[in-house]
Order: sequence, then structure tokens, then C-alpha cells
Amino acid sequence: MKLPSDDLFSLVHSLTAAERRYFRKFATQHIASQDNQYLLLFDALLKMDNYDEAAIKKQLRHFKIGGYLAVAKGYLYEQIGECLRQFHKIRSPEEKLKERLFFITLLLQRGLHDQARKLIIKAKKETQRYQFFHLLPELLELERVWMDRTFYRASSEDDIDNWQREYQLALEQLADQAQQASLGSRIARIHYQKISMVQAQARQAIETLLAQTPLPGENLRAQLDRLKALSTWHFINGEAEAAYDCNLGILTLMEQHTFLIELEPKRYLVALNNFLIDKHQLKRYSELAEGLVKLKSLSYRREFKQVPQLEEKIFELSTLLELNAWVDQGQFAVALHHIPTIKIGLEKHGKRLSAHYRLTFYYLIGYIYFKNKENDEALSWVGLLLQQAQKNVVEEIFRFARWLQILIHFEQGHYSLVEHLMQAQRRQLGQQESQSKTERLIFTFIKKLLNASGAREQGALFEQLANALLVLKQEPAEKRVLTYLDFEAWAAANIHQL
Repeated sequence: MKLPSDDLFSLVHSLTAAERRYFRKFATQHIASQDNQYLLLFDALLKMDNYDEAAIKKQLRHFKIGGYLAVAKGYLYEQIGECLRQFHKIRSPEEKLKERLFFITLLLQRGLHDQARKLIIKAKKETQRYQFFHLLPELLELERVWMDRTFYRASSEDDIDNWQREYQLALEQLADQAQQASLGSRIARIHYQKISMVQAQARQAIETLLAQTPLPGENLRAQLDRLKALSTWHFINGEAEAAYDCNLGILTLMEQHTFLIELEPKRYLVALNNFLIDKHQLKRYSELAEGLVKLKSLSYRREFKQVPQLEEKIFELSTLLELNAWVDQGQFAVALHHIPTIKIGLEKHGKRLSAHYRLTFYYLIGYIYFKNKENDEALSWVGLLLQQAQKNVVEEIFRFARWLQILIHFEQGHYSLVEHLMQAQRRQLGQQESQSKTERLIFTFIKKLLNASGAREQGALFEQLANALLVLKQEPAEKRVLTYLDFEAWAAANIHQL
């Protein structure tokens, strides 16, 4: 049986606060319906956390719209689309220019050639100002139509030559942009699909592509795409300093040409976040703190108001960076002090955060409570994470949450439960075929710890574990495990206690 579509629900929840306000005005003017029942459907969807068609039908059963819900959903979807087009046409230089091109077409059809020429000149200036090279071929086609119709009094041989040069230049700019964009897409695919770069052949293919793709010219978007591709490539290869330089280049270029921020605020937001991640990896914590102030200030800037769910994005990006910085610096007491404020943010934004970020929050908060020896709270947050259904979103978080759960129960002396959880974890990792050396070591030592005869024997085992981990952490492949969970610090803390 085909499930009801949640496309309308997703679209409604993607709207910014400004877009929602605009739609309400739009609906009263453009949607003819008694008591504007489409707004009832709109509001009902907006109040839902997850789409439930049965609940919608029940809520609207006393209204006429409830009798043709499928049709109403389709109509409302189209109207929101039209509303968004009008909303962004008012604010977007690109949409305004597209409207101008359409108007020029109408003028030429009516034989109003002089008026068309004036607008062509204005449109050319706009395309150059904003580097809308993708619109130049259409604009130049309109200019060619104008020339063909005015040869008898206006156009000359030089006009034709100039027109041909402009068209060729536009195509070259587009080709430049396409080359850099495709390079970025290939590297991004490797990053997001987690394609291994261990194989020399795979690495060589990208290195060859980087060498063969010419450096961008004056096209600013091509320059941004090149820098983005390089920053991702360096990030994949653990070259934080080089990635930092590329992201700094993106930010500098956009700040020098502020219209780029106006046109692509989300690109700036992403680059700033990546730049701050680079600072974090380079352990430039004071610079990171300054950058976080800048990130949080974006919510007050006009250019960024059009970014959907801006407040939620800034909360999740800035807070995760802060939490990770405190954890990396061992400032667990400082992190604990900020947890109440973070909880308020999660209550406010949590349902609208992406699953990956929400689960990461749960893990970090649980880990911070564990490091502060508040084990009941730690178990509560780890349990909340493990109850989630989206285990395919980021398996690593679930994997190390299970390890954290084992360590917490060990600290509480729940040894029989630890043994049961260890067996479950071994089965899980066995299915994944991805056990690290560190995890195999932890399996062995916890089993020995459970069978130890007393505190002295446990202390000796913890010393052995700490020494073994000290050797293992030198291996690059093991560093990621210890990034999630510092088994070495756990062993050292237990040595001190015993």
C-alpha cells in the first residue's frame, strides 16, 4: 500500500520565519477559499513534529477541506511554490534579472526595440556586477534578435564582432566554472561516501585530476569552487593546515566581494564552519573562541535571514564546536557548567536538528557527565541515544555509545551486565568486520578485569592496559577510536583510584 506523501509537510517545515509570514499574506490575497481553509491545513502541518495524515484528517474532519485532503495538499504545495517564487523574486538579484530578460523578450515581440536596447544595456551591467555568466547566453541571444531587427538603422559589422567576442567569453567563463565545479563534486563524492583513499590508485586519480584542471581565471565562483574542492581534499587527507588556508581563502574572497555573501550566504556559513573545524583540529582554541563569536553573530546580519533554519544551524554548529573543544582540552568541569544552557537549546531546537547532530549532542553530553563521575546522568543520555531509530545515520556514534555504556556500568560495579553488554558489542562489531586494535585490546582487558581477584590485580591490569594504549595511539588508524573515547585516560584514572 502506498504511503501518504509527506512532501508538503517537509516543504512547510523548510520555510524560514520570514517566508511563513509572507505566505500568510499571500494566502489571504491569492487563495480563494471560505475561511481560508488552506491556512488551516498549513498551520496544522506546521504544528506537527512528524507527518501523520490520520491526525490531519481527524483535525480537519469538520471542514470541507477534510473531504478532499489529497487534492488540497497538491494545491497548497503549488501555492507555496508560487509564493516562494514571488518572495525571492523581490529579494534576489538573479530573479530580478530573469524577470528583466522576460520583459525584454516581450518588448522585442512588440517591436519596441529602443526600449529593449535600454534594458539589454542595464541587464549586461547586472550580469557583470554579480558575475551571472550562466544568464549571459540568453541575454546575448536577445541582443542578437535586437541586432537582426535594427540592421537598417543601428547595428554595424563592429557590433556583430563585439557580440561574437562577448558570447565566446561568456562560454569560456561557463566552461571555467563547470571545470572547477565538477572537480569539487568528484572530491565531495569521495568525502560523503567515505571512499577510502588508502589505495594508491584512487589517490592518484584525484591528484591527476587536480593537476589537469586549469587554475580558475577571474570568475569568482570558479575560484570559490576550486578552493572548496582543495579544502575538502586536504581535509580528507588530514592536512588541517592546508584546509585552513583554503577555507580562509573562501572567506576572504567573499568578504572582499560582498555581493557573493548576499547571493550565497549558505556557502559563507559552511566555509566559516569548516574554517572553525580546521582551527579546532589545529588546536588554536583562542582563535576558535573568536571565530565562534563571529559565527553566532550571523543570525543578526540581514544577508543571512534567507538561510532556512538559520538559528538552529548556528546553535548546532557553534555548540558542537564548543563541546568538542572542551572535551579535547580536558575541560570537563567547564563543559558541565554549560550543559544546562545547552539543554535549553536542545529543547528549543532539538526536533529540527539533523539526526547526525542530535545524536552527537547526546553522545557528548553523556561523555561529559561520565568524565565528571555523574554516571546516572551519563547513562540517561547514552540510553537516549541508543533508543534512537536512525542507527544507519552514523554508526560510529552508536558504536562508541555502546562502549561508553560498558565503561559506565563497569564503574558502577555492574559486572554481570558489563559481561552481557560486551557479548552484544562483540557480535555487533563482528558483523561490521571493523574492530580496531584498540577495541580488541579493550575486550581482552575488560574480560581480565572482570575476573580479577581484587584491587591490586585490577590495578596491575589497568597499568598494562595504559601502557598498551600508549603504544597503540601512535598508529594513525587508531587515533580516530581514541578521539571518540579516551580509553587511555580511563585506564590512568583507575590506576590513580586503586
